[in-house]
Amino acid sequence: MNHQGRNDLFYYCDFYVKLGLVVVPLLPRSKIAKVQGWTTLSSEELTQQLGPDDNIGIRLDELTVLDIEKPELWSLFFKEPPEVIGQYTWICRTGGGGYHVYFRGETQPCKAEGLAELRSSNRQYVVVPLSIHPDTGRRYEWISNIEEVSIGDISGDGLLRLKQRITILKRHKPLIEKLVEVWQPEHRHELSLGLSGVLRKTNVSVQEAELVIKAVALLAHDPEVEDRLRALRDTYSKPLNEVAGWSKLKEQLIALVGPDGANELFKVLPRAFSIEVKPLSEVIAEARPIEWIIENLIPKYGLVILAGKAGTGKSFLSLHLAHSISSGENFLGILPVASPGKVLIIDGENYPGIYKQRVEALKLNPLDGIDVVVLQNFYLDQTRCLKWLEEKLKENCYSIVIFDAWTNLIQRIDENKSSDVGRVLSRLRKLSYEYECCVIVIHHLRKNLPYAVDPRDELRGSSVLMNEADIVMLLDNLKNIKILKTIKQRYGKEQAFEVQFDKSKEKLSIRGKPVTVEETQNEVLKALEAVIEYLETKGNPATRMELLENLPFSEPTIKRALSIGINLGRILRVGRGIYTLPQRLEQFNAQKR
Repeated sequence: MNHQGRNDLFYYCDFYVKLGLVVVPLLPRSKIAKVQGWTTLSSEELTQQLGPDDNIGIRLDELTVLDIEKPELWSLFFKEPPEVIGQYTWICRTGGGGYHVYFRGETQPCKAEGLAELRSSNRQYVVVPLSIHPDTGRRYEWISNIEEVSIGDISGDGLLRLKQRITILKRHKPLIEKLVEVWQPEHRHELSLGLSGVLRKTNVSVQEAELVIKAVALLAHDPEVEDRLRALRDTYSKPLNEVAGWSKLKEQLIALVGPDGANELFKVLPRAFSIEVKPLSEVIAEARPIEWIIENLIPKYGLVILAGKAGTGKSFLSLHLAHSISSGENFLGILPVASPGKVLIIDGENYPGIYKQRVEALKLNPLDGIDVVVLQNFYLDQTRCLKWLEEKLKENCYSIVIFDAWTNLIQRIDENKSSDVGRVLSRLRKLSYEYECCVIVIHHLRKNLPYAVDPRDELRGSSVLMNEADIVMLLDNLKNIKILKTIKQRYGKEQAFEVQFDKSKEKLSIRGKPVTVEETQNEVLKALEAVIEYLETKGNPATRMELLENLPFSEPTIKRALSIGINLGRILRVGRGIYTLPQRLEQFNAQKR
């Protein structure tokens, strides 16, 4: 097909559609879809919106495309050149110089960024001729004669091999890219020997090692690729004690890039499994001291959970906290911020309009230093999202990251399954320690435990949420006031504050004052302890009416206290409306006889 003029765009489009393919209109000289909802629209609905200057893509309904972004890597995937493979299936030379290889059937996409990728299903598309590449200005071109060649099939084993190669490229991408930079003619033989030894000693399979070294040699335009692979196979055939690895490679790297450059490259080399044992005295000497953004409440690093029932004001309070830290103003009007810094809020619950209302209500100014990600499909249980977060932490040096709320930011895991939850939280804690930022997760309470005996049992989901956190804060409504208190504190002493949301015509002020932890105890729990004390003092059973007459609590509170006491085994119901302590049961039975 040799129709290369701009006016032939519709000819190409009609040709694709007649073959049953779905054409996606793209913005001119762009890879971006022109039409929203392109994943679900029909072929006819999409092509109706195609303009003469647009680029076009093919949606991968029941198709898989191998996208080789670096053309040098072609021989990692195929033994024959593109012109030969193109006689059996469609192959396109992209405007960026790479290749698209088409196959029938769908698979799970996988990607080695900037190197190669498998794209598949109606959730993805690829750019096709006569489109123009946005960066190079070159047109996409068919290598295959697509008027005579059909899109070919691929076996399950063949597809698995492609996936394995891309997975290996992804795993070793940082190492490959750094080695390409130093793969100079006068050093590459020794570098390949040293690298082969390191890969052997870190238990990398010979097949994986071959692909890594071949990728480096191809990308560095090394004409002696086969010599490099022969040297690697020789290294893998020797006894392990005869293999030179780290020292040989380091010697070559120091000669090339100096000690600092060699150390940087060594950071991306695979490592053998090892567990280091240290004396406790050494661990203590090297330990980082506990530092605070807000004393005993917000540490410089660690995992903090802010929990509460719906409507208690958790998001309002967290926005007030973010502003206090970014501006250096006192939190709650009373707690100094020792280390002001930037704040990132990742919100899967509230719309931008709600932020506008809250900022205006609180009269927050300035807003510098607060960044937000609002309703943008960020999920804590997706690796790509956590990798994105890590990059942002590197770039922006955030002091705290606030996640609002846990339930809305997990998608694939069961929040009641400890292994799933623990895996996510441990990765968050690792990021927190590595980049010295405090991670704050906003969370909800269980709806079916309105009067839990221990407030730590109220957190929704797995108990790992409580166990993994360094600090857990509870925002609660008691009577007509709000209470913020720590119910777990790994670093310091527990604290409690009465929090007032004062509304005036001008602004909403959030203020607090310290109170004792005892003052914040749940009314039902207070009533339970009072009932037990009364029964102990009396020494005999008591009726509910008697308890109501002698204790300063409402009837509903006494009823709930008795119910909880019975469930815990601290109180026994020995008759209709008659209660005693377990140790008094024999005495009660004797009185009945």
